[in-house]
Amino acid sequence: MRPERWFYTVPLRLRSLFRRRQVEKELDEELQYHLERKTEEFLARGMMPEKAHFAALGAMEGLEPAI
Repeated sequence: MRPERWFYTVPLRLRSLFRRRQVEKELDEELQYHLERKTEEFLARGMMPEKAHFAALGAMEGLEPAI
């Protein structure tokens, strides 16, 4: 890894080690935001809400609905 990349990644990795819950919460919020935007995009195309939600999940590759 190049030295300039270390200056960026080391603090992020340390943060994720010591503030795991906060990092996970922020990641969940960000993913939820993107899922909502993608759902809105499909709704604007005329899809029904449930189909738009599942189409958005499929478009985001690898996300699964929360149980």
